[in-house]
Amino acid sequence: MGGEGAPLAPFFHFALPQHAALPDPAVFLNIGGVANISWVDTRKTCPKEPGALLAFNVGPGNSVIDDFVRVYTGQKFDEGGKLASGGQASPEIVAEFLEIPVFAQRPQKSLDRDEFSYLSGLVGNIEPKDACATLTECVVRSITVGCALVP
Repeated sequence: MGGEGAPLAPFFHFALPQHAALPDPAVFLNIGGVANISWVDTRKTCPKEPGALLAFNVGPGNSVIDDFVRVYTGQKFDEGGKLASGGQASPEIVAEFLEIPVFAQRPQKSLDRDEFSYLSGLVGNIEPKDACATLTECVVRSITVGCALVP
């Protein structure tokens, strides 16, 4: 349907509002290794209809935090967000992150988790709790930017 990335999830997202009587529009956010959004016009009956479905990757997801935690603490992930919640995000690093061209790109767009692997290097010289808070803020802000791209 012109989308990229994980192509099956948007079809499930399109069908779900039909069965759950969700209001229009229905928007689904999936934060996996890469964060993605599916926007569904619940008034449409077929995902092929123009304007019925828009799905795209918005930015990094849990992978950037998990990768950092694995390298710098030896843990698999930031369990319960303990590190991130105890830290302070670096506004300078977040601002630098948001300047990459992919955030100005309109959908359709597909992203790979490795496109954001450089983030570990940007936060590698600050306290792990601040690094996790910064990476979490990068994820949140990329989702915010992505949400502004939906109808």
